[in-house]
Amino acid sequence: MTAALIVDDEPAILRLIAMVLRDLGFETLTATDAESATEVLKSSKPDLVVTDVRLPGISGVELAKRIKASRRLAKTPVLLMSAFAEPQEHEGDGFIAKPFDISELKEAFSPYIEASSGQAAPGRRRSDQKTASPGAVSARAVSRTPTATSTKAPPSGATRSTAAPDIHPA
Repeated sequence: MTAALIVDDEPAILRLIAMVLRDLGFETLTATDAESATEVLKSSKPDLVVTDVRLPGISGVELAKRIKASRRLAKTPVLLMSAFAEPQEHEGDGFIAKPFDISELKEAFSPYIEASSGQAAPGRRRSDQKTASPGAVSARAVSRTPTATSTKAPPSGATRSTAAPDIHPA
């Protein structure tokens, strides 16, 4: 089963995104800040990370940068989300504008379902990836890449909605 980590400091947003991802067949982990997410990633390897840009402490942009710098997690797609403009410089694979509705979320996440099942999905070119064309998922949510899986219990400070799927420094 495909697993996703959701990082947001708003409980209602966490619940909504977890619900949508579960409806799409994802197992979900949640964290309310980047530090907790980093702890989750030390023992998990989700197929997708969805993070808010503005988090207490370390930002979602910095979290994405750390994930992409990790040899073990570098191919994990990271979608950033915010009620503000998309950050000029970030290492995320896509951006979701808030507010969003459920259909927009499903559309933004669907390429990652296809990718985890072995089908081609829109993505930005990576040396080991066969797809190369960046694709707009919708007018408000842009997606660029997909990836893997594992299952372990989340560390304290994080919660698991159904099951879990490793951030060791590269």
